[in-house]
Amino acid sequence: MGGEGSILGMIISYRENMQKRRKKSMFARDRKFDSEDIAIYNHLKYKLDVKKLSEEELKIYRDKIAGYNKKIKRRQIAILLAIIIPISAGIYGLAQLVIVKGPNTVEIKDQTAIQKKREDFVFYINDGDQWAEQQKWKNAIYQYENAIKLFPNDYMGNYRLARAYVNDCRSNNKSCDKALDLLNLLISKSPKKVSLHELRAEYYISLGLIEYADADYEIIEKINESR
Repeated sequence: MGGEGSILGMIISYRENMQKRRKKSMFARDRKFDSEDIAIYNHLKYKLDVKKLSEEELKIYRDKIAGYNKKIKRRQIAILLAIIIPISAGIYGLAQLVIVKGPNTVEIKDQTAIQKKREDFVFYINDGDQWAEQQKWKNAIYQYENAIKLFPNDYMGNYRLARAYVNDCRSNNKSCDKALDLLNLLISKSPKKVSLHELRAEYYISLGLIEYADADYEIIEKINESR
């Protein structure tokens, strides 16, 4: 048949072409790219053309490398600062919080000092009262004055001191000026305190100043009538 002849011719032609392509191939079938005995690697046209750089060109490359290294260092420093600064600020803020506010260290110290002053004040008042019961007015005055130094505006402390002054004036003819000055000061602050007017009236009577004493008793009557 004519068809068989043409198929056989195609097969023969294909085989011949394949044989020709194998002969022209640069690589043997069983060789690898890393084989040391490949002749092509020793061929002149595949050798690298290495050009030796001049000193000026080397300097240019060195300067480029140095500049690149400086950029890297600056970038590393910037990153490091970006990390350290917020952390340091946070630590400082926390330290401030602990020192100033928590656990209210300053307030605790103030409260402790105030409590100590109150305890000392009570001690001086009680000790002064004991001396007053014994009519030891000098000692009583001394302790009442110590109490008033701690709390100058305390009314009961000032009243006790004024009473001790009056009694010292009446018994020993001492502290008379102090008694009147303190009574006038207390009455100016609390003009409707009957106990202060009574004490001042006693002071005037002890000095024989009856008219001044009567004036205080009249004030007392007016205060009582207004209530």
